[in-house]
Amino acid sequence: MSTNPRPDERDQRPPDIHGPATKDPGRNVGPSGQEEPTARLLRLAATWNVTRPDVAERLAEREASAHRTRVETLRARWNAPRRHSEANPTREGPWGERLRQLEARLGRGVILGLIGPRRVGKTQMAVELMKAVTDRGKSALYRTATELMMLFKACYRPEATEGELDVIRAHRKPALLIIDEFARRAESEWENNLLFELLNHRYGDMTDTILACNLSQADLEACLGASLTSRLSEGGGVVQCGWGHFR
Repeated sequence: MSTNPRPDERDQRPPDIHGPATKDPGRNVGPSGQEEPTARLLRLAATWNVTRPDVAERLAEREASAHRTRVETLRARWNAPRRHSEANPTREGPWGERLRQLEARLGRGVILGLIGPRRVGKTQMAVELMKAVTDRGKSALYRTATELMMLFKACYRPEATEGELDVIRAHRKPALLIIDEFARRAESEWENNLLFELLNHRYGDMTDTILACNLSQADLEACLGASLTSRLSEGGGVVQCGWGHFR
């Protein structure tokens, strides 16, 4: 007696989500030559006519796991200060309201000046914006101005394998770049030219950049120069952090 299922029975069987994938140019095939598990599950769920809660639940779990892994990978190399990255501030009052406003503006190629006195939560706000970006699956990078200048100067060491253009290219990649303590630099013509080159590229790339410092708006604009001040005005403007001590 044949044990093969009848056609109507075969149509009701659940898909084999773990079976080998056949070659198909329309499928998402990984480096091993096998179809990626999540892509396979998505394809099978889309083509299966019978609604199965267990398949939908498994798909949701797999998507959530992939998202967590992606976020962890992005945050492993974002260089955010641990004190701020591990903090969980309450989003209340003027600070929280402004944070929510800035989160809504991310992804549009903004250039923002985050200015105000010390201890008003500028760095914490910048890191919270980094969390928002990485939660969306995009990259973010934190640098102080001094750290950035040290990377440029390291290009002149005898053993250096990278040049200034390499540093600029690396800092063009993140979806969000934070340059904290922007005023803590020599402001030499060499530094100003490098910063202009980097920020102008990011402006053209429509990637988000935030400059945090303790300067007044007039001093920040003088520090940036006319061309970058114009980019700042067009790309986002200046956020005055005048709500008192954050901590």
